[in-house]
Order: sequence, then structure tokens, then C-alpha cells
Amino acid sequence: MLVSNGEYLAFVEDGGYKKPQYWSNEGQRWLESIKPTAPLFWKLAGANYKLRTLYELIDMPWDWPV
Repeated sequence: MLVSNGEYLAFVEDGGYKKPQYWSNEGQRWLESIKPTAPLFWKLAGANYKLRTLYELIDMPWDWPV
């Protein structure tokens, strides 16, 4: 099952990156070392996220899969 960026935003906004019950032991170690709050290719621009592609930042395509 694919999850869209828009659907995943709810997980991000609910603090999913700070809830260890959602992560494996390896995932928890990664969270502790990197301390992300959203996918690494999502960049906060003001109050909105943009998507970092290979060459540029674009408006977040909320219907694309994460």
C-alpha cells in the first residue's frame, strides 16, 4: 500500500518521529542520531513543506507517494 505525502503529513504533525512505538530498534537509533522531524527530503519553507528533488525544491506534491 502506498502512502501519499498528504497522508504522511498527519503522522509528522502528530509527532510520529518522537514516538518510539512506531519505530524498530534500528529506527530508534537512527532517530537518536539524526533527530529528524519529517522525511529528510521534506524542507520546511515558512509554514509549508517543499520537496527536495535531485535538482531543486518544488511545491509539495501532496498526492505523490512518500
